[in-house]
Amino acid sequence: MRSEPVRSQLPVRSHLAIAALCVLIGFGCTSTGSNKVASASDFCVLLQLFNSSNVDLDQTFATKDATAIKAGIQRLGRQLATMQASAPQELRADISGMTEFVATLNDLLGKVDYDIAKLDADPTAVEDFAALPQDQFVASRELLSTYDDTTCVRLRSGATTIAG
Repeated sequence: MRSEPVRSQLPVRSHLAIAALCVLIGFGCTSTGSNKVASASDFCVLLQLFNSSNVDLDQTFATKDATAIKAGIQRLGRQLATMQASAPQELRADISGMTEFVATLNDLLGKVDYDIAKLDADPTAVEDFAALPQDQFVASRELLSTYDDTTCVRLRSGATTIAG
């Protein structure tokens, strides 16, 4: 009797996991084509692209297109690696954590061939997804957003003083 409620709740839990995944990574996944950034202004360009360039990723998850999901997750990993290499010191640990999160997510999705239906049907995969450090990822993403809203906005507006 105990296993029946768990079984009936699984699709709901896994759909919530997929919805959370869309929220976590649906904010940007475009490769920049650059491995080095010479200034804070250049980093802000990368960050702005990261924050706004891939409106399609959440829609990709909704379509459950495994090929597109794989490409999007892998682009996100490459973009984070580029950002990590060029980020201001105070952001590097957060970007490193985000990079590790995406790598773990990529591994998890790879185990189910990037097939959301397979993830949804696999209780172990759903539990593995739930165990990802999503709160840390979201907190790091919010830190990057704050950096963009403060430091990068000042740089884009031509301000000469940047508060750390």
